[in-house]
Amino acid sequence: MESGLTALNSYENRVYQLMMINAVTSLSSTVHSAGLRGK
Repeated sequence: MESGLTALNSYENRVYQLMMINAVTSLSSTVHSAGLRGK
């Protein structure tokens, strides 16, 4: 049970990290294209 819980936690952490990276990447790309349009 303990090992299953740990595996679930690491899986959730991985998904959370991927979501954060996705959000940051899309945000920076949005800012980048906005900057290009601004010029």
